[in-house]
Amino acid sequence: MSLEDWLRTHDGAAHTTEIYAAGFSRYVVATAVDSGRMLRLRRSWIASKSAIRRFSPLSESAVVSPA
Repeated sequence: MSLEDWLRTHDGAAHTTEIYAAGFSRYVVATAVDSGRMLRLRRSWIASKSAIRRFSPLSESAVVSPA
């Protein structure tokens, strides 16, 4: 299962501790964020791009760009 598919089954967003516990590596998460497939909402929170519109009060302005 891909990270995108896994996030879809978790309402589109998850804390990185959950993601790592599910077996995804830091490299997989970093690659997904760096490529733009995923968004880093806040420190340790990852979301799919399609899920960001569903979160309130989060918006595109809440996204932290990758360092």
